[in-house]
Amino acid sequence: MSAKKSRAIWVFLSIAVAVLSLGAALVLPDLVAKASAKGQAEVAALVPVTAIATDGALNIAVEAVSVAEPALSASLRNRTAGYVRSILTEGTKVAPGMVIIAFDDAELLKTLAQTKLSLRQAQVSLERTRAMEARSKSDLATKKNLLVAKATTQDTIDAAGDALATALFARNTAEFSLEQATLAAEQAKRDLGEATIRASFAGVVSRPSLVAGDFAPANSQLASIIDLSRILFRAEVDEYDIGKLRVGLPVTVTVPALGDAVFRARVDAISPAAEIVNNISIFRVSVFVDNKDGQLKPGMSADVNVLVSNEKGITVPFKAVTTVRERSYVDVLGQSGEIETRRVSLGSSDGRTVIVVEGLAAGEKVVTGPASAPTAAAAPATPPGGSSIIPITIPGQGMK
Repeated sequence: MSAKKSRAIWVFLSIAVAVLSLGAALVLPDLVAKASAKGQAEVAALVPVTAIATDGALNIAVEAVSVAEPALSASLRNRTAGYVRSILTEGTKVAPGMVIIAFDDAELLKTLAQTKLSLRQAQVSLERTRAMEARSKSDLATKKNLLVAKATTQDTIDAAGDALATALFARNTAEFSLEQATLAAEQAKRDLGEATIRASFAGVVSRPSLVAGDFAPANSQLASIIDLSRILFRAEVDEYDIGKLRVGLPVTVTVPALGDAVFRARVDAISPAAEIVNNISIFRVSVFVDNKDGQLKPGMSADVNVLVSNEKGITVPFKAVTTVRERSYVDVLGQSGEIETRRVSLGSSDGRTVIVVEGLAAGEKVVTGPASAPTAAAAPATPPGGSSIIPITIPGQGMK
């Protein structure tokens, strides 16, 4: 080989070595970084998912929706037909005994006067028949004595007996007439009393359907009176939650229309039997809320939360607990990475969080999920010596 050709080969080899060295300088740091990150990820994947046990409280509540109703309401109707003389306007506050509706009572007053007159006549008639009865009895007794003395005849005795029977019949008829007259007078008095409709409790007038001068047929819906000092909420609770509730449990009521206002009360009553709604057994839970300030209005929708329990203790995620044969366990991660399976006693749970009554301290880490095993063994990012070398073979020179 000529010297000129030999020099060309060495120049080519020198250029190739330079290019390879530059590529290694550019690629090696990236390869090392990727290998290191992969190794760290696989190591991190070996650490189990944990949560820290903390001191806290757990509120268990049953939620339902409801609509505000008056605590007490009464529908006002008329038993007999008549013309309305006066009626209070809607929203008027009334006290017990206050007149709400008054009917024209002129005819009723006349009827009452007539029945009273008939009653007095019946009383007079009864008094007269009683006097006749007394005279007939006395006359019969006298004639019987005369018959004993043979001073009269049997026909006279028989005639006196017939007169007494007639007097008794007249007295019975008069008593019957007096009873009828008494009933008629009492009915006329009731009719006159019903011509004035009064409030049976304190409240406000709601939805009057007539005005003064209108004719109201018998049994018409005239108006209502409602008590707004307390508001009733009937919450619908299904059969799966009703067993958790009892009378007296605390309740919070929130009304979207009133923003952040929260009303507190207690369960007043629970319906003894379910009502089937869309094939679901529904029980009604009654809650009365004080409404002295008048914020709550009938018809407002509300969210009702019945607090079933409020327990304080160590709280952990429910998924950290394993139950075997009615015994509960948690896996606790130690500071050095070891895992200890520990038996615990549980309290209340809402399905996401559970109270640990015994067996765990605040601050300890409980395992909530398993560690993921690496898919392949991680190669060391650098050799034990601390450097990384890629051998390069130069033709004719061997391994450098």
